[in-house]
Amino acid sequence: MFTRAAGIAGVVVLLSACGGPDTSPFALWWEGDAFGRPTGGIRTGMPLDSVEQFWIGRDGLRQNVKVWDRCAPVGAGARRCERETVTPPGRFDVVASADGRVVYVAFAPATRDIDFDVSLSRMQRPWWRTRGARLDPHGVSDANPYGVAEMRVGRWRAFNTFDGKRCENTDHPLPCPSLIQLVDWRDGRQYADTSVPR
Repeated sequence: MFTRAAGIAGVVVLLSACGGPDTSPFALWWEGDAFGRPTGGIRTGMPLDSVEQFWIGRDGLRQNVKVWDRCAPVGAGARRCERETVTPPGRFDVVASADGRVVYVAFAPATRDIDFDVSLSRMQRPWWRTRGARLDPHGVSDANPYGVAEMRVGRWRAFNTFDGKRCENTDHPLPCPSLIQLVDWRDGRQYADTSVPR
């Protein structure tokens, strides 16, 4: 988890940011290649159709199955789609702009299981190696696991929200996030939720 590393080490990565790619370097549910580099997964900037194909493949769904539990317009031709997930359990939300490009992704885990946190830490590890990445923990640390930590590269943002609760099923409880968000800050900032539940 990027905030844990920053809280423990007190590190903020500051590299010169350059022009931005068409898709975010921050990805969830990616698979690694033979060298551990992320391939696939879900990220902002990708087409909504690709996100649907991801879930069809991941959950072994039939090609014509309904992927979303709910999909509704949110203005200016954009639409917000949601689905409950089984592995890991939780709620997945995505907002696509009128042209079908994903500008916002959010995942709210239903449990605080340490296995999910370990998996999330693995997903976030490549974020640190992204050229131009900058972390702002906004005061979040192991000692103060409350708030919203932010990582950014150009227009791409990733937020981990912590509500003070710890991971379960471990002898060494660590802060577990209550919400993970990936945002195209240029086109999707209005969907970002930087509030912290009490």
